[in-house]
Amino acid sequence: MGKFKIGIVSVDEHTSFVQRNMAATIESLKALGCSEQNILVRHAPRLTNVAMVVQFFAEYTDVDAVVVLTERDDSAEYATMLYAVSKLQIMWNMPVVIGDC
Repeated sequence: MGKFKIGIVSVDEHTSFVQRNMAATIESLKALGCSEQNILVRHAPRLTNVAMVVQFFAEYTDVDAVVVLTERDDSAEYATMLYAVSKLQIMWNMPVVIGDC
């Protein structure tokens, strides 16, 4: 996995979840052999911005997969984000994990 690049989307409206899980996610990726310089972190202010950041990773970077650090909830915004990200995964053939590693 050392030559793979991973994108991480940090959702700012879930700051406490991100703070609790960012370091562990990066450490997990490094333990799997991903070098730290191949882990790219971008921020999305709200859940509604996640799809835009995932699309940025797909179009303008060479990441192999994306991790979206956000807390699961039952809101309409979360459902909309899941739908949009699912469409992007199919369009770009790029895996996206939602939650944490």
